[in-house]
Amino acid sequence: MDIACSTPTPTVDAADASEAAVIDASFEEHSDGATAVGVDALVRACAVLVSCPDAPSGATSIADCVQTLRYYADPALDAINPAVRLDLDRRVQCALAASDCRGFSQCSTLGHGPLFCAQHSGTICDGDVLVSCATPAAATWATGALDCAALGQVCREAFGRGACTTGISCATNYQRCEGTRKVTCSTGRFEQSVDCAAWPGGASCALASVDGGTARASCVATAGARPACTTMSALSRCDGSLAVRCFEPGLPMLVVDCAQYGARCVSRDGGLASCEVDSSECSEGTPDRCEGATLATCIDGRWRRLPCASVWRSQCVLTAGAARCAD
Repeated sequence: MDIACSTPTPTVDAADASEAAVIDASFEEHSDGATAVGVDALVRACAVLVSCPDAPSGATSIADCVQTLRYYADPALDAINPAVRLDLDRRVQCALAASDCRGFSQCSTLGHGPLFCAQHSGTICDGDVLVSCATPAAATWATGALDCAALGQVCREAFGRGACTTGISCATNYQRCEGTRKVTCSTGRFEQSVDCAAWPGGASCALASVDGGTARASCVATAGARPACTTMSALSRCDGSLAVRCFEPGLPMLVVDCAQYGARCVSRDGGLASCEVDSSECSEGTPDRCEGATLATCIDGRWRRLPCASVWRSQCVLTAGAARCAD
C-alpha cells in the first residue's frame, strides 16, 4: 500500500499521534459496546479510499478495506513496518476529515500535488519527506509521501532514489546486529535499522546464513512471543476466535480478535479470515451493492449502509462489478 504523508512542519509529530488514535479508538468504542460507532467510521473512511480516484487503497471493496484496516490496527504492525501504520492512520484521518476527493488528496499527501509531481518523478526526498511520483513525471497527485522525521529518521537520496534511513552512509552490502537492532545496508546507500525488541512478546537480533550463503540478520522471537510467519504459514486462517494473517515470512503474524466484536472467526476459500456474527445477514465475500444512492457493505455478517451523499458523492454505481460512490 502506498505511503502518504506531508511536507515537514513543526506540528507533524502531534498530528501523527492524533491520527494513530483514530483507528485504535474506533475499535475500542465498538468492543466496549457503543453499537457500531467505530465500524461506521471505518466504513466511511473506506468508502473514500475505494471511491476517490487519487486514493489507491489496494482494496477491492469496502468490506475488504475494513478487514485489512482491522489487521493493521494490531500493534504487531509496529514491529513489521511502522511506516505502514503511519501511512494508514493518516489516510483514515484524512478520509474522515475531508469534504471532497481533492481535499482528501491534499491532506493525505499534505501538499505533494500535480504541480510538484509534474516537476519530479520517481521516489525522491523533499526535505525529510520521502515522496513518490509517477515515472516519467506527470501532473498527478503523489502516490506516496512519508515523513521520515516522524519515524525518527532522515530522508536521503542515492543513485536517484530516496529512502528513510538512519543517515549513516554505507558503501557495501552488509547486515549486522547492534544489540536488539537489525541493521542493513544496500550498496552505495544508507543504513536502515529495525528494533527487534518491538516484536510483540519480544525478540532478539541474530545472524545466520542459509545454505552457506551470506549471513543475514533477522529478528528471532523469544519463547512465548507472537509466532513468526513461515513460508508454510497460511496467508489467512482462523485460530479459535482469532483471525490470523501473514504478510511476509519471518515477520510476526497480524491478529484480529473477533470476540471483541461479539463475532466468530470464519475462513472461506479464496478470502481472508474474517469476523461474522452467528445470525448473519450476509457473509464474508458478499459483494458490496448499491441500494439507490446508498452503498451497502457486509461487515461482521451485517449489512452496513452508507448514503453516498455522506462522502460527498451523488450516486452509487457498479464499476467492474464493484459498488462505488461516484458523481
